[in-house]
Amino acid sequence: MQGRAGSRQVGFLAARTAGDEKTTNAVLRVRQDLLGRGFIGAMGTFAGETGRPASTTGGIDFSLPYIVQGGQNLVFLGNAAWSRDSAGGQVGGHYRFVIDYPNDNADLVVRFDRIEAGYDPALGFVAQRGIHRLGGNMQITPRPKQRSRYIRRYEFNLLSYDVVWGIEGGLDNASFGVKPFGIQFQNGDRVEAFVRRRFDAPDRAFSLFTDATVTPGQYWWTRSEVQYQGAEARAVRATFSASSGNFYNGRSNDLSASLRVRNAPHVLLSIDGQVSDVSLPNARFTANTVRLRADYAFNPQLNTTVFAQWDNQSERASTNARLRWTLKPGSDLYVVWNSGWQTGLERPIVWTRPSRGGLVAKYVYFFRA
Repeated sequence: MQGRAGSRQVGFLAARTAGDEKTTNAVLRVRQDLLGRGFIGAMGTFAGETGRPASTTGGIDFSLPYIVQGGQNLVFLGNAAWSRDSAGGQVGGHYRFVIDYPNDNADLVVRFDRIEAGYDPALGFVAQRGIHRLGGNMQITPRPKQRSRYIRRYEFNLLSYDVVWGIEGGLDNASFGVKPFGIQFQNGDRVEAFVRRRFDAPDRAFSLFTDATVTPGQYWWTRSEVQYQGAEARAVRATFSASSGNFYNGRSNDLSASLRVRNAPHVLLSIDGQVSDVSLPNARFTANTVRLRADYAFNPQLNTTVFAQWDNQSERASTNARLRWTLKPGSDLYVVWNSGWQTGLERPIVWTRPSRGGLVAKYVYFFRA
């Protein structure tokens, strides 16, 4: 259920899964409009499974946008959330505060997070726990003093940063970057150059690729990168990026490219690929990934999407196909088919017999109370 009543929005979702391990999950969201474009909201989740104690999460968040001197935007955002994995379990919290200055000639933002070790929402995802995180960005985007025939604006990133350290102390990982050069052309194309400095301190060995392992330790490395992005408005849009430099205790050279073809209003095709040539003291490998997406709209009410991907690490090809039929605005029927095939085998791939697959249908009905 979702909808709006005056200045308040409400959403509720409940799901019940049968089988050997029955589960019941629910999410409730309430949001109150504030200051025109801002809001204050609350959310609660419940996750229960047969034989296990129920897990609950609740929290509040806000966004307070202001117009300051000269018509510039200034936004304050934040949230506080708490989770508990059982009735008598430990309560963990997640707290965030953000100040954002998103304007035409400058985009300045700073963010602080505190994620306690006990914060583990059953219906959410947390990359790291037991940490403090400080991040931000200082991008300056001046326009030419006199209107240029070719250049719309320049883009310089004085510093972007993301620093993570443990609540008990000790630097965990960090990333720093500068963009000494960037141009957006009048036709929408972009050319950019970056220099990035990274730090990571894994406390256990982990695998990057088959037979390629990074051992525990403290690693600093620096990389350089150049990018080209074609304008979104182009019928045929290309993007390209190349980066080179150190990588943990080795080196890597990375290339990525994509091509998108659009024939409005019915067809949208895109293909992209990445190649990473990595050399470490104990191994050398090349990681390849290819993705393909095709969208076709028969009419405004009926459209299809097919997504396919392959990579040489998992040696697996997979597809996702979706059909969406809008019977009326807000009421949709979805039919989704997922398939996967194991590649890299000595025998030929039997495309008519995937190694795994699934068919899902969902219907959403909208009505006004």
